[in-house]
Amino acid sequence: MDSNGLADPYVKLHLLPGSNKLRTKTLRNTRNPAWNEELTYHGLTEEDMQRKTLRWVIHFAHTRTTHEQQLPSAFLERHL
Repeated sequence: MDSNGLADPYVKLHLLPGSNKLRTKTLRNTRNPAWNEELTYHGLTEEDMQRKTLRWVIHFAHTRTTHEQQLPSAFLERHL
């Protein structure tokens, strides 16, 4: 967080296994980030989706604070 108590968070998505990464825009000076972005991985087959796991990490810029979550892509497909 900055000296004013606010952060500059962003989210990184990783499609595992592999090195496919996407990143949201950084939201400046907020403690309550809300992203309204669509990030798309191209060229994936249904078979790929069954083998992959989506890992997302919320980074709060200027700090070492993060929040991490991992879900199998097949789970996401059923719930999105």
